Amino acid sequence: MRKRGKRFTTRRDPSAFLRTLVGVKPLEQDQQTDLSIAYRMSFESLRTGHGKETDFHTIACSLNIALVLAERGYGAEWVEQVKAAQVGLVRRMERGQRTGRWGLDGEAMTAMSDALSLHDEQIALATQREIREAIAEVHRRVTIGEVFETENA
Repeated sequence: MRKRGKRFTTRRDPSAFLRTLVGVKPLEQDQQTDLSIAYRMSFESLRTGHGKETDFHTIACSLNIALVLAERGYGAEWVEQVKAAQVGLVRRMERGQRTGRWGLDGEAMTAMSDALSLHDEQIALATQREIREAIAEVHRRVTIGEVFETENA
């Protein structure tokens, strides 16, 4: 076998610079619309009293991502409002699990409407990478148990 010199020990990836560019632009308009439709339909179902548990989970996911993005500078002044929406959601979720009726009260409805409007703006401004990182942070927090819980749980 032939001995190799040092110049062959490291290989360079000619497309490495392209990977650094991935995720530096915001979501496309159709992607933003798809995301918004999902949580807006869930919100409307809950608002009209026709919601299901899956609607709560859809909104909870959106609120969690909105909170992380707000903590990272996309609407930092809205952190408390997003937390208020989460508290309202958890409060109504406990009732839904107990009674089987999935709906919102006025306070929760107002807080969630404001938080989801913020989330619309966040997904229009944040880059794809920042949104992926926010989702990863939500998963990390859930994994370590950093979640809202009802008093009866």
